[in-house]
Amino acid sequence: MTPTPTRTANALPAHPALSPPPPIFTNENYPQQPKWEVVSQYLLEGGLRTVSPEEALRLQGEGEWLVVDVRPPASHARARPAGSASVPLYVPLNVNKSEAEGGGIDLAKGLKALAYAMNGVAGVEPNAAFEAQLARAMDASGAKGALFLCEAGGTLRASPNFPAGKSSRSLQAAFRALRDGLLPAGRVAHVTGGAAGWYGAGCAFEGAYDASEAGRSPNGAAEPAGPEVEAAKKKMMGLK
Repeated sequence: MTPTPTRTANALPAHPALSPPPPIFTNENYPQQPKWEVVSQYLLEGGLRTVSPEEALRLQGEGEWLVVDVRPPASHARARPAGSASVPLYVPLNVNKSEAEGGGIDLAKGLKALAYAMNGVAGVEPNAAFEAQLARAMDASGAKGALFLCEAGGTLRASPNFPAGKSSRSLQAAFRALRDGLLPAGRVAHVTGGAAGWYGAGCAFEGAYDASEAGRSPNGAAEPAGPEVEAAKKKMMGLK
């Protein structure tokens, strides 16, 4: 009888090969994205490592790990953890059809962009070049492991209201890296608190960070406004 995996976010168990969930993160099969419960259980069974911003900074300083910022390119350009590389999980939504499709506006994407705008966020779609961009960033840095970071971090920790934890782009990116074999299991980690937590912890930052961005991404409702985010907002307001 196979034992049931324990839901411990920082455990690093060896585990048998998992049956891959449906394809994810390409424009053609985006509708088949696995449910968060599937992704969460996969990461737990795979022993995803979760580290604090301070630990991530230490690992980055040793030269073996690279902080991979999976936020939108514009967010990274405005402000970012020092030394991080931009490998967005999502890119701005392109509503234009390709020449092969006859050009013009893609009505379905146009309606999606309008829906995003009505909710106060910019329309996005999965970055089809994620794998290639991650490979280039790792090669350029010489690092052997990736510390995935988004805006607010998400969590694999179960709670009464969120039995599968809370989704985030950094956790989805870690899932992609592990499931698709982009990096070895022991070389994939997730930074808790995200960019907001990094800023709130006083870790080296480049640019002017706006903590109000935390939770404003299209999946922001699933990203936690936890103590790291609140610390970043207080820091911006000059509060202790």
